Amino acid sequence: MGAKLLTAKEIARGLNVRPSTITEWGRQGKIPRVKVSHKIIRYDQDAVLLALSQAGKEQNGGQTQ
Repeated sequence: MGAKLLTAKEIARGLNVRPSTITEWGRQGKIPRVKVSHKIIRYDQDAVLLALSQAGKEQNGGQTQ
């Protein structure tokens, strides 16, 4: 079964950021997004968390905290 796709609002709630931040990160390519239609964008929570985790490691020079 496929991953559950969430809205920007749902992802934002889990990350304690604004939905507009999620939308912008998606546009910038910082997190993956799924275009369901021209106006409907969804996010795979696991893929988003992985992308943010990898971005954090790159900013820290590959070191874990």
